[in-house]
Amino acid sequence: MAADNPGLEALGRMGLDPAAFVNPRWRLNNLYTIITDEGVVLPFRENDVQRELFDRWWYLNLCLKSRQHGFTTAIDLLALDHCVFIPNYTAAIIADTKENVEKIFRRKIREPWEKLPAAIRQAVPVTKQTESEIVWANGSSISVGLSLRGGTAQFLHVSELGKISRRFPEKANEIKTGAFEAIAPGQTIVVESTAEGNGGLFHDLVVQAQRLVDSGRRLTPLDFRLHFFPWFRKPANTLSEEDAEQVPISARLQAYFHRVEERMRVQLSRGQRAWYAIKEERMGEDLMRQEHPSTPEEPFEVSAEGMIFGAQMALLRRRNQITKVRLVPGFAVNTFWDWGLNDTTFLWFHQRVNGFDRFILDYENNGEAMAHYAQFMRDTEFALWGKHYVPHDFAHRRPGLTAIQTLETMANEAGIWPTVVVPRVDDKRVSIQQARQVLPNCFFDAEECARGIACLDNYSKQWNELQSVWRDEPRHDEYSNGADAFQTFAMVFDDLAREGQRQQANSAVGAGRRRKAKRNVGWRAV
Repeated sequence: MAADNPGLEALGRMGLDPAAFVNPRWRLNNLYTIITDEGVVLPFRENDVQRELFDRWWYLNLCLKSRQHGFTTAIDLLALDHCVFIPNYTAAIIADTKENVEKIFRRKIREPWEKLPAAIRQAVPVTKQTESEIVWANGSSISVGLSLRGGTAQFLHVSELGKISRRFPEKANEIKTGAFEAIAPGQTIVVESTAEGNGGLFHDLVVQAQRLVDSGRRLTPLDFRLHFFPWFRKPANTLSEEDAEQVPISARLQAYFHRVEERMRVQLSRGQRAWYAIKEERMGEDLMRQEHPSTPEEPFEVSAEGMIFGAQMALLRRRNQITKVRLVPGFAVNTFWDWGLNDTTFLWFHQRVNGFDRFILDYENNGEAMAHYAQFMRDTEFALWGKHYVPHDFAHRRPGLTAIQTLETMANEAGIWPTVVVPRVDDKRVSIQQARQVLPNCFFDAEECARGIACLDNYSKQWNELQSVWRDEPRHDEYSNGADAFQTFAMVFDDLAREGQRQQANSAVGAGRRRKAKRNVGWRAV
C-alpha cells in the first residue's frame, strides 16, 4: 500500500510502520498541529464532539451546532490529510466571507501543512500554491473560496451555510445547484453552521434531515445525516460550584432548563445553568438561542439579524399566536392580495373576531389567470365573504389588457367582489412599520398559513457586502409576495378595526332586540 503512496512511505522513513497508520483518524491526532486564538501552537487532538462527528461520519453530513466546538478546524484538517495521503484527491472549502476564506486557508490549511514532519512534506512536495489553493505532486489539491469554481471534488466543506443563506441567498442557491452537484455520489459533503433564523437553504436541509430521523428510514448515500451539538456538550460551558452559587437562576430559566432536560434527555448541572444564565443576560434570549441552542428546533424559532419582522414573529411564538386557528362561522372572510411583478400572486384569508385578526388560510401560485384564484376561493366553500383588498396596481391597465380592463375589473368579472383597492405607499418603510405594529394583534394557523408564516419570518433587509451592514431596503425574493400581501392588510387595519367595532355594536343591539322580543313573546304567551 505504501509503495504507491509517498505520504505513507514517508512515515516508513520516520521509523513507523506505514500499514499501521493507514487510518486518517490516527494521523489527525498524531501528525497535525493547530494554532489557538491566543497564538499558541498545540498538537491537534479530537475533543468529544469532534470524535462523535467522525464516529457518525456519513457521505453527506449536516452539522447544526453551537459556538466554539472546533468543527471547522477538525473538518479542514481531515480534508488536508486526505489530499496529502490520497493521490489525485480534490478538496474544496466554501466560506461565508472573504475574510474567513483567508483565515481558513492560512490557519486551517497552510500552517498545519507547513508544520507536518519534513519527511512527509518532502515526499509530497507542493507544485503550486496561491493565496487560496495548494496543489501537490501526487495530483491532489485543496482550495478555499466563496464558491466551488468549476470541476468536481471528492470532499466539499461548506462553513457557516446559515449565514450564507441569510445574507447571500443567490450564493446559497449556487451552492445548492452547483457545488453540491459537483460532488459525485459516494463522495463527501459536510455542511456545518450555526442557525440564522427560519428559512433559507441551511434551514431547509436541517428540516429535511430531521424528517428522515423522525421517519426512521435508513439513509442512502444521497441523504444528509443530521448531527446536532448543543452548548452543554462543550466542557468549558460551565462554572465551578463556588461561582455557580453566586448566580441566581430565574423561574423562567428554571422552567426552560426543565424543558431542555426532558427534550434532550440530559441532566444539566448547577454550573452549566449558571453559565447559561450569565451568557443569556449578556447576549439576550434570542441571540443566545441562536448562537448556543439547546435543541435542534430552537435556533430556527428566534428572530435573526436582518429579519424585518423578526422581533414581532418571535413575540407571536412566545404568546402561542401561531397555532390552530379555525374558521369561525358567522364572521366574514376577507382576502388580502399581492400580485407580484414576477406573476406570483399571494392571498391571505382573514377573519376579524372580537377585535383580533385571525388568518385561517393562505394561497400562492404563479402564472395563473384571475379565474384560477376565483375558482380556488369557490373551492374553499367559505359561506360568508367580506371584502377583497387588492394592491394599487389592480386599478391600472396592464400590458395585454384592453383599454377598459384592469386587474380589478377582471377580478370582478370572475366573481371576486367587492374589491377594495389599497392606495400605493410611496415609502415602503411606512407599510413595513404599520405591519410591525399590527402583527401582535394577529393569530395564524400554523399549518394552513405555513407558507405565509415563512414569508413573514424570512422577509429581510438587503445585505451590503462592502460595508457589512444591513440596508433599510427589503430584499425582493421568494418571500416578498407573502410579506407584501400582509402589508396590504396592515394598511387597512384601522378601517377593519372601525368596521369590526360597528359590526360588534350592531350585533349587540340586534341581540338585545331579539332578547327583548323573546321576553315580549313569552309575556304574551302567558
